Parts: sequence; structure tokens; C-alpha cells
Amino acid sequence: MIAYLDESSRRGPSGLLYVVAAAVVVGAEEDHARAELRKLLLPRQDYLHWHNERPARRAVILDTISGLGVLAMAVSYHPAANRHQERARSACVTALAGDLRREGIAELVIEARQEQQNRADRQHLLDARHAGLLPDSFAYRHRGKKEEPLLWIADAIAGTVSAHLAGDDSTWWLRLAPDVLRLTRLGP
Repeated sequence: MIAYLDESSRRGPSGLLYVVAAAVVVGAEEDHARAELRKLLLPRQDYLHWHNERPARRAVILDTISGLGVLAMAVSYHPAANRHQERARSACVTALAGDLRREGIAELVIEARQEQQNRADRQHLLDARHAGLLPDSFAYRHRGKKEEPLLWIADAIAGTVSAHLAGDDSTWWLRLAPDVLRLTRLGP
């Protein structure tokens, strides 16, 4: 099985809240899941992005995700100093990769960012391998959000978790959490 990873962050008075989420489609074939997600695109929309969606659309997106049979895991890091966002990401990605490994997931697709940031992700995962947290067989790669719709699931999960933990909006959390989501919290 393959997990798809994305992140969300929110700045607040007590520091940065950073969330990394991974989604695994277990109840449907991945190609079917991609097709169902693409059906949600509006005209001139290249990809779904949780932050940009209105409440009615968010409800449809979460209903679609729930219908696909998704296992989702998220790791949050709070508080992080604004200048230490990559440190928070490293801790979250490493912890989440270990959780995925324990679930028998051997491959991770990470939403691509700038090449320097992608290189940092690869280094974090290599460090986890060297520390014995991940086996040498654990595979990972970066893909763009326009080319891989399954990343949209992780984006929605990360946005849902960060809104809930920040105290902004728990509507979506309550809709997903009992059936789909497991959360781990980290901190400095």
C-alpha cells in the first residue's frame, strides 16, 4: 500500500502549529479513487486545495473521502518557532513514516515543494533509516499536486486537523475523526 502525504500550518500567538497528514486508500482501487476526486474539480480548477474550498464543497470532499475507505494519520507539532518550520516538519514526517511502517505501508508519496525543501524531506527520511526507524526498503518520492489527486486527500486531512487543533473550526474534524483519522501530537 502507498500513503500520500501533505501538510498544513497555522501561525498563532503561541507559535506555529504544523500538521503533516498521510492518507492511504484501503477501500477502493487507487485509480477509482483518483477518478472520484477528479469529478469534484470545478471548471478551470487544476486540483483541490482545502484552504480554498467553501464549506459546502468541503462537505462534499469529506463525504467522497469517507466513501473511498481511507485510513488517515496525522502528526502535529506545536508550538514551533516560526523560523523552525522545517524542524517541525522533520519531526512530523519522521514520526509519521514510522507510524506508516508499523501499519505495513512501504511507500510514501510526498507533495512536491521547492527542490531544496524536497531534498530536506529526503534527508529526514534517510536519517530515519540510519536511526533504524525505517527499513531500507521503505520507498518515497515527491509528486506534484496537479499530477496526483490522492495528495488532495492528505491536504484535506491536514487542513481539517490544523483547524481543529488551532481551535478555529472543529466541524470537519467531527465529521472525519471517529471513522478515518488517528492523531499523534509532538512538541519541542
